[in-house]
Amino acid sequence: MGVDLKFVDEAVERYGREPEAVIPVLQAIQDHYGYLPGEGLLRVCEASRITPAAIAGVSSFYDMFRHKPVGKFIVRVCSGTACHVTGAERVEDALRRQLRIPQGDDTDAAGQFTLEQVACLGCCTLAPVVKIQESTFGHATAEKAPGIIRDFLAQHEAGTATPATEELHPPTAITAQINIGLGSCCMAKGSDQLYHALQRSVERTGANVVVKRVGCVGMCHRTPMLEIIEPGKTSVFYAGLVPAQAKDLVMRHFRPRRLVQRAAQLWNRALDSLLIEDAGDDVAACSMSESEPEVSAFLGKQVHIATDQFGKVDPLDLEEYLAHDGFTALARCLGQQTSLPKRPGGEGAGSQPSLPLSAEQIIETIEKSGLRGRGGAGFPTAVKWKLARKQTEPLKYVICNGDEGDPGAFMDRMLLESFPYRIIEGLAIRRRGGRGP
Repeated sequence: MGVDLKFVDEAVERYGREPEAVIPVLQAIQDHYGYLPGEGLLRVCEASRITPAAIAGVSSFYDMFRHKPVGKFIVRVCSGTACHVTGAERVEDALRRQLRIPQGDDTDAAGQFTLEQVACLGCCTLAPVVKIQESTFGHATAEKAPGIIRDFLAQHEAGTATPATEELHPPTAITAQINIGLGSCCMAKGSDQLYHALQRSVERTGANVVVKRVGCVGMCHRTPMLEIIEPGKTSVFYAGLVPAQAKDLVMRHFRPRRLVQRAAQLWNRALDSLLIEDAGDDVAACSMSESEPEVSAFLGKQVHIATDQFGKVDPLDLEEYLAHDGFTALARCLGQQTSLPKRPGGEGAGSQPSLPLSAEQIIETIEKSGLRGRGGAGFPTAVKWKLARKQTEPLKYVICNGDEGDPGAFMDRMLLESFPYRIIEGLAIRRRGGRGP
């Protein structure tokens, strides 16, 4: 059966017919078909000024483009340095045997699974790492390969595959909350599954608490990690919980709001005490104190500057970012020229009646701060900004480079996941500081 070329025509119409549109056109085609069908590529050449040579060059250079159909599920095995040295090749070989994919091919005969190497999955601390669709598996081994496939299929068939965690939460008057980290490393150890299990438990029990998504918690090796915050009480931390323990955790700390649910809770606890020895101790065993020598030695030495408010704020909540002085640095740079949103219950971040800072003043501030690049070389940031400032071309671009190709480097991914608005604010300041004379 041939490929329906209607979408190809729509992609060309949407992204353009000039040669510079080749990448977005190919991306759209691959997103739609799952690969780049030959007849579709011929149609691109017929409908635009994009040449076959340009398509061949681009599609062969970027390894994300595929020229053969893919399976229903993509199994991605990280081949980055951290994963490579901890046995990613053995994991890939075991997955290939489990899925019955012959050497030299990447898709099984039934067209269900496609095995694919990727340069980095951003979870170096949990290497080796495997990702199937949206489910990430850390500390993978060759022996665990059958279980990884089996667990994924069981979740998929039961309709319990991990849903997205990017939904925005409506404002709530509830003050008690369960903070749970949802960075890549956290989710590779099951924090996203625990997050949804906690939400379901709170809904079913009617407990007066909200489950809050936060970014990096500062201890990737102890995830899933969560913090229980109640007014007037010291925070309680847990590490290593699994989704099956979600209800017990909620019951341990929060009373149901309705009488029937309270009665059911008391009955369940009484029954557990009769049938199960040391009921609830499995949850208590996962409690973690910041005063523990191992924890204090690790967290106590951390100084948070770019990662200020780590483990406390929802990465996607703009109002919360504003409430913690978000965009005030940009407001100082722009003076009265900004009109930023108002914080809840306070003045707008951009209402400061100061004069705008010049590009030179911004660069001078950066120079005095001693800010350096995070890639390893420690190149002074102000020097780069001065060079950009001296360029006379009227059109300049600010690029956010989030590549983490250096061995074991995972500083960019954590900032982008946990503090996206801070990145945006920095880019806006960088743009003003690099404007030409």
